Amino acid sequence: DDDSERDVEEVDKAEELLRRRRHRRLAKPKFLCWTVGSKGIATGLFTAVFVALLLFFAALFQWAEADAETARNIEFVDLMRRVKKQLDSELYAELLDNIGADDVRGTEKFVSFANGGWQSFTAQSYFSSYYYSFTLATTIGYGEIVTYTPAGKILTMICILIALPFAVITYTRVADLLSSMTMKLLLKQSQEFKAVLKKYDTDQSGTLDHDELKLGFKDLGMPLSDEDIKGLLKEFDEDGNGVLDVDEFATVATRLDVDAGKVARRALKLRFAIAVTLVFLVFFAIVAAYILAIDGLDAVYFTVVTLTTVGLGDITPTPVARAPLTIPIFIALGLVALVIGSLTERIEMGKEDHEESNESDESDESEEPPPTKPIGTPRHSDREIAPRSSQSIDLEAA
Repeated sequence: DDDSERDVEEVDKAEELLRRRRHRRLAKPKFLCWTVGSKGIATGLFTAVFVALLLFFAALFQWAEADAETARNIEFVDLMRRVKKQLDSELYAELLDNIGADDVRGTEKFVSFANGGWQSFTAQSYFSSYYYSFTLATTIGYGEIVTYTPAGKILTMICILIALPFAVITYTRVADLLSSMTMKLLLKQSQEFKAVLKKYDTDQSGTLDHDELKLGFKDLGMPLSDEDIKGLLKEFDEDGNGVLDVDEFATVATRLDVDAGKVARRALKLRFAIAVTLVFLVFFAIVAAYILAIDGLDAVYFTVVTLTTVGLGDITPTPVARAPLTIPIFIALGLVALVIGSLTERIEMGKEDHEESNESDESDESEEPPPTKPIGTPRHSDREIAPRSSQSIDLEAA
């Protein structure tokens, strides 16, 4: 009787661990379980809001800094004209190279030079202000563009506090969307995954209904209740026909990390994120070397400094290169965030599994062991039994 009770307790304990693991996966916020379509719409909205926010701050920076920069450029050009008269041409050219500014056009950060004067709210000056807002939001901050007026400094602080959260959310969503789409495509093309789907499709309809899903998830080590299955169908059944096709089941396997054919696993997701990020970083370095006209070492150096958002400022995008580099910078930042997120997620899941294992071990140790009896003491139940002969007792002791 005691052995059977312990067996029942062990079974209950194992079921409780399975329930915890199941609810841990299903307890994710709904936005983590969106399908690729709705996820793409949400990502597009976040991106549109983020770009609109940067354009708004770009206009404010034009308003705050244009007149002050124009005044500084007038003083600078006049100073360089006087210096040029005092130096020979070679020495003056060397001076200009070290200054890094044009003695006629000036700095052109929040203004652009045209028709003999400096103008604001032109295409060039506006995009330069937009680029400044972008470096603030992504925390790169090369330092080649800064504000000087009190209004500009206040706007810089406000832009950082408001645009930074939007930037992190947006480029993380963009990278996660690309990852989900790619992982889903790999899953659908996997022969192992197709074999898993065929195994649980008992009626050979090409889809999985309620009962088939319940059987499949139980076999995959993730037993779900009827209510859980209904929730999954409601969440992932895009066409509303009450069953999941290959595309929909691939979405489920990707979002819930179901070990279907050993494809939708966190380990694979992490390796995939690292591989894609490394390939994109190589591509980014090649593009930077071509656009900025720098050698291979400087291109790799610029890539690392930029995508870690250190932004030392010794190598910076030229005005012509700012436009084409903002998009790959944004995507690369998202991929880096995806790698960090995947690694963190895997570590956290490992910690939770370890804690569950420790809880199970502690529960086993806390159970009172069955009382030990001295050798020679007869074993019996609580019921009254007939006394045994001394011969039987001696045999048991032996």
